[in-house]
Amino acid sequence: MMPNMRDALRGMGRRVTVQVVKQKIVDHEAVQQGKSLERATVVLTPMPSRKISIKPEGQRLWKWWTCTSNVQLRLGWYLKADNDERKLYEVMEEEDWGQARVYVYGVAEAPR
Repeated sequence: MMPNMRDALRGMGRRVTVQVVKQKIVDHEAVQQGKSLERATVVLTPMPSRKISIKPEGQRLWKWWTCTSNVQLRLGWYLKADNDERKLYEVMEEEDWGQARVYVYGVAEAPR
């Protein structure tokens, strides 16, 4: 049994309140799914360089963040920061921390 890691999130990284934007492809265009968007508080920390160095060459230049949340997200969803409308993060990878009751994702800052 893994310890509950939710309380450890408080002092780690930068806390950001985000809207979860769910999208799906309809007629070859990305459309927003659903009218109401969920809000979640996530912790963003810069991704360690050792993880970035093993990514494919074209992705190493992207701005990568480690996103820690107590809300389960899905790959391909976008996170829109409330404090900065220009920031949009795409959930690109998922790590299995479910037993610790926390979810860890690799997100890339999406170009706007």
